[in-house]
Amino acid sequence: MKRVRNLFALVLVCGMLLGLCVAAEAATPKISAEKMTVMAGKTAQLSVEDAGSKKVTWKSSNEKVAEISDKGEITAKKAGKAKITAKVSGKKLTCNLTVVKKNTPMLSATEITLETGKSTKLSVMNAGKKTVKWSSNKKSVVTVSSKGKVKAKKAGSAKITAKVGSKKLTCKVTVEDEPEEAVAQAAYARTVTNGTIRVSAGSRFLGIFSPQVRVTNTGSRPIDVYNQYRNLVINLKSGRSFVTNCAPNSTTYLWCCGTWYMGGNGTMTVSAVRRINSIW
Repeated sequence: MKRVRNLFALVLVCGMLLGLCVAAEAATPKISAEKMTVMAGKTAQLSVEDAGSKKVTWKSSNEKVAEISDKGEITAKKAGKAKITAKVSGKKLTCNLTVVKKNTPMLSATEITLETGKSTKLSVMNAGKKTVKWSSNKKSVVTVSSKGKVKAKKAGSAKITAKVGSKKLTCKVTVEDEPEEAVAQAAYARTVTNGTIRVSAGSRFLGIFSPQVRVTNTGSRPIDVYNQYRNLVINLKSGRSFVTNCAPNSTTYLWCCGTWYMGGNGTMTVSAVRRINSIW
């Protein structure tokens, strides 16, 4: 009898530990941008990653400056500041939004994250005929060319400055090292029109790098993207994309159609970002 009690206690402890592991593995909802700058008269898209089937409620603290739709699309109305809030299961996620006047010079991004050896392109909108001078405050971390091409050299953080006339625009760059084991093969990609794409996810590397895919609207019309439960994930305009996490060691289903639901064709391309076994 004592042996049975000991065995029961051991099973109970193992169950508790397994429950803790599963809870620790659960993804935490995260807003796609915590800070954003948009020009008056323009629109921008926010989303909540890892929200699953949970409902997301959007709100703007200053609708005279910017409004936001129930699908996370921001409409910038006039210069000023506003706080955009996404409420998910009682938790509030915020994005600090700055709206600048029309035709104001601004950088294509104010914060970017790169992996060592990777590069990206920054540009200045509304620079007109003015010369743009680029510089990096830490060339050992990132370099920037005369045309705004940023290259990550080693892990760390740096600031890229674009000088337009007397105005200085800055972008914070974070460079991260990522083990080769956590990187997916770029060849994994699939395109579908009004259909479903299945993604077989790899394992989570050291509990840090979640399997991820990039969903891109490769059609000419807006599309709605749904998860396997047919819950709306995001609305995408033509040419727009977003990155979403996948549950480790599982199969995820992503489905798209035109914004007129079953009317109109909607085409999406799903490609691997990291630790994806296959897409089909």
